[in-house]
Amino acid sequence: MEAVKQVFGFVFLGMAVWLLGRIVPGPVSLALWALLAIGIGLALGALEPATTLRRHLARGAGVAALIAALALGLG
Repeated sequence: MEAVKQVFGFVFLGMAVWLLGRIVPGPVSLALWALLAIGIGLALGALEPATTLRRHLARGAGVAALIAALALGLG
């Protein structure tokens, strides 16, 4: 149940960034998306050691989110 709360928390943050993207300039919007992707990557455990298959998959998704954040940050 805790994981569901975290997922919906990131969904709500994504909605907030999406709505702000209509108001703020483009580079600011990209920076907000990059920050959200960094948060998702860290929440998935991209920087933590993995022991089980589930953790390995989550870590892989977290690393992918960090790479996406890097791409968004570079614009």
